[in-house]
Amino acid sequence: MGQRLAVESTSDDQLVQRPATADVDSPWSSYGSTIRSISFPQGVGWSTWLHRSGGTTPGSSLPSSCTDGSRPSSFASSWGSGAAAFNAIKANELRSIARRMVHDRHLQALTRAFLGGGNGVLQRWFTELDVDWVLTMTEDMPWRAERTVVHDRARRWIRAFTTMAHAFLAMRSHLRHAVEWVDEQELQLAGFTSASISKMMLFVDAVIANVDWRPENLPAALDVYACISDATTSSRDQASSTAQQIVLSMYGGAAHHAGLVTSGRRRLAAAIHRAMRSLSVDYYGDGGSCGAPRGSEVHAATLYTMDFVRLLWRNAGLASSVLVDDGGGSVVSLASDVMRRWEFSLASASMLLPDAALRCVFLLNNYDAMAEAFPESGLQDEIGRCEERYLDATWEPPLSCLHGATAWHSPPSAKLADFTARFWRTYDAQKLWRVPSPALRGRLRRAVAGLVVSAYAMYLKEHPLRDKDRVSIMAPEEMEEILNELFEG
Repeated sequence: MGQRLAVESTSDDQLVQRPATADVDSPWSSYGSTIRSISFPQGVGWSTWLHRSGGTTPGSSLPSSCTDGSRPSSFASSWGSGAAAFNAIKANELRSIARRMVHDRHLQALTRAFLGGGNGVLQRWFTELDVDWVLTMTEDMPWRAERTVVHDRARRWIRAFTTMAHAFLAMRSHLRHAVEWVDEQELQLAGFTSASISKMMLFVDAVIANVDWRPENLPAALDVYACISDATTSSRDQASSTAQQIVLSMYGGAAHHAGLVTSGRRRLAAAIHRAMRSLSVDYYGDGGSCGAPRGSEVHAATLYTMDFVRLLWRNAGLASSVLVDDGGGSVVSLASDVMRRWEFSLASASMLLPDAALRCVFLLNNYDAMAEAFPESGLQDEIGRCEERYLDATWEPPLSCLHGATAWHSPPSAKLADFTARFWRTYDAQKLWRVPSPALRGRLRRAVAGLVVSAYAMYLKEHPLRDKDRVSIMAPEEMEEILNELFEG
């Protein structure tokens, strides 16, 4: 993948405080500080993926907390928000800054200076936009960094590219109303625009390299894709139009830099599609390497997997645009494929547990988490069958003391004693098994009570006990109350 650059992550607060490299008394400083003060909204869009604890191992796309090193677990992330959540309010703010640059004749001064200043002018322009680091990139030196750095740089790049596109559009609109030097200024602007966009598109190549290197860079890649595609364009709000559309509307699809944007978008779409397939097949495709379960708990990798499914499902429009850009495919079929493969992996992993009842509760917890994330999964029937297997494996043995063939000739008091002993052994073994979902926990408790308490109450009704024997046994109501303490963990 080429050289790996060591770069440092920068938070939004740091971006606001970071001084521009230009003279603090110049307009450059004013524009730059205003641009850097515009932060992305948090906790929406692709940002919701993987807000959990853990970490990744160096040089690997897999988290270090994975049980067997073969598959991802939940891990920490502060994805923040990207273009998928870069709403019209923020776009309006950037457009206002861009128009002010033209109104103040700042962009005109840049375009004129570019003819004589070249790279020096680009350095000042990119510093102002908070993306001066883009100028250190070259086509033959892919830039790679940790996930948080990629995400931070992607947000800054999106902000800069959007401002740049609106500034160029405002400048072109201004030139349409000019009465002199129009042709000369058009040529100046075309040259400056081409140089700027050519440099900016180097970061798209870097994002492609990073999402290929680590599929967990998928959110940042999608955010950049949204910026240079029409996937999120609102026809009712010109301010939220994508930067690519602005560039293409200025110069047409045949222009060199417009072609760069289109080519970059398509290559990025292909890389994102590869990352989606990698996450859905490579990580979840072999049922034997899920990693040993830890009791009845929801598997850590299930949380990761379902976050990925939610990522696809809640952003289906943007994901669908990527798939169409890269030759087709369906978000529904991709998500369904992930669910099917992970269901198989969990079934295989459950066999590592020593107890049939524990295997059932483990699967119930995981299947329930999957169904909650993707209701169209079709798992409800399997959840129902798993509940039946759990009841058979767990509670039929104690109940056989009351009506089983081996207990046929035993007196009622002996049957009840055997039943009570098995009941308590089963209860003590399972009361600390954890079922985190309140709905599933309540459903299991009702199912257990419906089977065990009803059978127990019927037996007592059909086999009346003497008063002295009745004192030593539980009332059905007491048994139901006890069973309501199951699965608290």
